[in-house]
Amino acid sequence: MFRFKCATCGQWHEGMPGFAAEAPVYYYSIPEDERPARCRLSSDTCVVDEEFYSIRGCVEIPVAGTDKPFVWGVWCP
Repeated sequence: MFRFKCATCGQWHEGMPGFAAEAPVYYYSIPEDERPARCRLSSDTCVVDEEFYSIRGCVEIPVAGTDKPFVWGVWCP
C-alpha cells in the first residue's frame, strides 16, 4: 500500500496517489500579470488568447497487485 502527503490538503493519505498539473504548460508561458486578461482557466478547460484550447482528462494506468489504478491528469491541446 502506498502512503503519501497530499500537496492540496497537506494531510497524509493511504492508497494509490494521482498526479495532475493545475494548468497546461502553455498557460505558464503567459506572464502572470497578463493571465487574467488573456486566459480562461477552469478545472478541466483552458483557453489562451481565444486561440489555443486545452482540455484536461485522466489517464488511468493499472498497477499490478492493487485494484486501484494510478490516475494521471493530462492536458491535451
